Amino acid sequence: MANETHNKTPGYGTFLVVWGTVLVLTIAAAASGRLLNEGLWKSFPLFIALVKTVLIASFFMNLKYERGFFRVMVFVVLGVILILGLFLYTDVGYR
Repeated sequence: MANETHNKTPGYGTFLVVWGTVLVLTIAAAASGRLLNEGLWKSFPLFIALVKTVLIASFFMNLKYERGFFRVMVFVVLGVILILGLFLYTDVGYR
């Protein structure tokens, strides 16, 4: 009983649904980049990219099924990258 392993990986149907969602979000990001060029709407494709990143990390990298410290550290690193990207985006915006 102690050596019992649990296979928590999703099936092909889940991967196809996530892939389709990422594809739709990619098309939405491309369309919104062309159609929404005013004010804060310029950052809408960045939000879509963040949603796609979370989907890919959760399902294709199997982070949804990991436990504890590893999952936390991945999202901490992604958060630091996001903060540095926002600093860069605001710096370039004021030049």
